[in-house]
Amino acid sequence: LGVGKVNCLLTSGVFQEDSPIFQLLQGSQQIRCVFSQNLSRRGERCAVIETGEHFSQLQRLLRQAEQLRAQDQIALRRAVREWAQSYLAPKAEEIDVNNRFPTETIKALGEQDLMGLAYPEELGGAGYDAISEAIAMEEISAACASTGSIITGHYLGFDALYLAGTPEQKEKWLRPALEGEKYAAFCLT
Repeated sequence: LGVGKVNCLLTSGVFQEDSPIFQLLQGSQQIRCVFSQNLSRRGERCAVIETGEHFSQLQRLLRQAEQLRAQDQIALRRAVREWAQSYLAPKAEEIDVNNRFPTETIKALGEQDLMGLAYPEELGGAGYDAISEAIAMEEISAACASTGSIITGHYLGFDALYLAGTPEQKEKWLRPALEGEKYAAFCLT
């Protein structure tokens, strides 16, 4: 390439505009994104970045970002576990024995921002990543497996709308679903 040593770094994640990584990427002539690809419906991206002499600085910032994400995920696990064990676990047996759809539980999940955990905030979701969503699902399912299944079906039912729906459809159906006011189902034949 004629620019001396070029290091490439494969990275994934969503970088907020006020993050040190975003500022480093924007402020440097030495760093450029040579490939970028959406990884999921939730906006996670994968990029190959040419970093030149800033490689070590970018690596350090990425490690810091991963440590912060891990701390956020630990806090999320604790909060969801505490809520699920106190609210969902006492209801789990009754829901299963009576083969009942727990409408009140879905409403409560919406109030806790757990019905759209990894969907973008601008659509009514909580804006977390897919790993955080999986962590929360583990805790919810440990407290009440039926509720975990309901949420999984809910996500699967609305993924198509999120991926291919018009802005009007998303506003009418997706936002209320992510806020716990509506719910979806998924049918596999």
